[in-house]
Amino acid sequence: MAWAEIDCGRIRENIRTIRNAIGPKPGICAVLKANAYGHGLREMAAFLSRNALVEMLAVGTLYEAKEAEQVLRRTGADTPILILCPIGAEEAEEALRDGSIRRDRTIFSVYSESHFQQLNQLGQRLGKKLRVHLRLDEWDSGMGIEYRAFLRTQQQYFAGDGTEVCGVYGHMYTSYGENREATRRELEAFDRVIQKIEPAVRSGLTVHVLNSPLSFMFPEYAYDMVRSGTAIYGLNGRDSERLQPIMRVCGRIFAVREVNSEAPLSYESSGRPGERRRIARVMLGFGDCPHLLTQPCLRAEIRGRTWPLADEPCMDQLCVDITGSEDIREGDTAVLLGGKGTAIQDVLEWNGVNYVHGDWMPVTTERMEKVLTEDA
Repeated sequence: MAWAEIDCGRIRENIRTIRNAIGPKPGICAVLKANAYGHGLREMAAFLSRNALVEMLAVGTLYEAKEAEQVLRRTGADTPILILCPIGAEEAEEALRDGSIRRDRTIFSVYSESHFQQLNQLGQRLGKKLRVHLRLDEWDSGMGIEYRAFLRTQQQYFAGDGTEVCGVYGHMYTSYGENREATRRELEAFDRVIQKIEPAVRSGLTVHVLNSPLSFMFPEYAYDMVRSGTAIYGLNGRDSERLQPIMRVCGRIFAVREVNSEAPLSYESSGRPGERRRIARVMLGFGDCPHLLTQPCLRAEIRGRTWPLADEPCMDQLCVDITGSEDIREGDTAVLLGGKGTAIQDVLEWNGVNYVHGDWMPVTTERMEKVLTEDA
């Protein structure tokens, strides 16, 4: 059995830390894309909305929006859902007509003038305006509406009779880099665009540009809301002292054996001639946390001590080399991530992984049970 423990007390603490950084006015949009970075979209959406911890949820795809919508219907929350990726009018119409998403709760991202026109026409056909956020971009690269093009044509977006533009946002290319001056220049360029929106229009918009790391570096640009993904999950490496990882990836030991070099522990034998090892088999494998288990150097915490993996994991299980131990037994818990000596930072250091890519270390599959601890 494998499971991921999610510490709800740490979630609350991380959100308090974010609010302390950005001040009392801006809201927080919790980013739940990629199954909430492996922490469980359904579980996170339910906990955050039921406890009114954030002002908005953000997902990456229409599928994720449908998942979040089902959760919010159960909790009875009215939290808006922002879809960050561009959704075509045809698939948006199907989801709206079959009721799998709600028009009054769902917010679509607009990436181009043509995309806006498609959604505007859909709203006209439905007889009800669709809520949208305009994604702006400094470059004409397909990542959003280019700044100059937006300023030339902004009135058409705010006058659409099939859409309600209720927000504007951007993403800073340099936000995960080390050059803060480059990031500041990007933020200043975005701000010049926002300042040129008519005051009467601007007052009705939710403007957001800061992601998790930038919320701590440039809180003066928090505007009306910040998008917090890695910070809520405690994955923001630059603020590891302020933020706490919320997940422990665990597996149950189902067998302890003394084995010789001929005994295969994975897909083939990898022992040295004459070698005898004591191994613990754990019900946890690639099918549970594939990104983590592709790292060549991993350890597991068992009974407060760390032990190396004995061989390459299989789809559903792995072996830990516990040679020299006398107290480890069947039924014990092995902590592969988030335990003593197995924190995310430890894994990154062992494997020489950049902290940005470390965001994906806790990504787990949907089959892995998510267990919320504390009074969730």
